[in-house]
Amino acid sequence: MKRLRRDVLLALLGLGATAGVVAAGVTLHRALVAVRMLVSVGTAGTSALRGIHDEAQRSRRAVDELLLAEDSAGSSVHSAEAHRTDAPIAVHFQELVDTDPSGGMRVKVAALRDAWRSYVEVREGVISLAQQGKLAEARALERGPSSAALAQAEANVQAIEQSLADLFEQQQETVNIGLREALAELGALAAATILICHHADLEPP
Repeated sequence: MKRLRRDVLLALLGLGATAGVVAAGVTLHRALVAVRMLVSVGTAGTSALRGIHDEAQRSRRAVDELLLAEDSAGSSVHSAEAHRTDAPIAVHFQELVDTDPSGGMRVKVAALRDAWRSYVEVREGVISLAQQGKLAEARALERGPSSAALAQAEANVQAIEQSLADLFEQQQETVNIGLREALAELGALAAATILICHHADLEPP
């Protein structure tokens, strides 16, 4: 009879251990997913935002230099420099979406992309006027609508930066909770093992 009780208790121990390990594994997996998100937000997201900011400033400097160019050759050089910023910025847009493919991030990146397109349209107007020799009109367009469009794009960048900071905080909390839960589950499993072994008159493993 005692042996039967031992067998039953050992079977229960095996089932409980399996369930405990599975539960802890699921919890740890959730925490690891959050860790990967933290890395993505902390590196790729931050790098993409910095890249967008740097390229936007590079574009603006190129336009400013174009307005000061003394001949068509210089104007062409600075125009080409401004245009070279568009492709890297498009890449950075996608990098931002990849950091958090949720609908919220996609909406914010779409708003930033629209703001950048608005700036590019005005920028092209500035470049065209400058290359036609209409410098007064080009400068007026740069000081007014162009600056306003770029400011809007920068405001969108700041909104995304705040969203990434919030996401980082959320994922960090998920990691902390996951680790605490996993430790609690493993601790409960160890306590149950000792208790069952005791009742079965066995030495704990």
